[in-house]
Amino acid sequence: MTIIIIIIIIIIIIIIIIISSSSSSSSSSSSSSSSSFIIIIIIIIIIIIIIIIIIITIINIIIIIIIIIIIIIVFVVVFVVIRIPSLPC
Repeated sequence: MTIIIIIIIIIIIIIIIIISSSSSSSSSSSSSSSSSFIIIIIIIIIIIIIIIIIIITIINIIIIIIIIIIIIIVFVVVFVVIRIPSLPC
């Protein structure tokens, strides 16, 4: 899951770089405000992608912890159910 997200991010960054380089080369006489605007957009997109990755990682960690807790509870219950009848009254 994380590998897919990283690949998507790399593709998006490459596309953005290609678009920004082609736009800057095609219109070299354009004002610097448009190029700075493109840079700001790129930075915002990168920040959003990093936040999404962090959120997905946290969710994955929480899911793994919940699964481990459920497995431990199931083992404890099974152990107790198996051990209690064998104990002498």
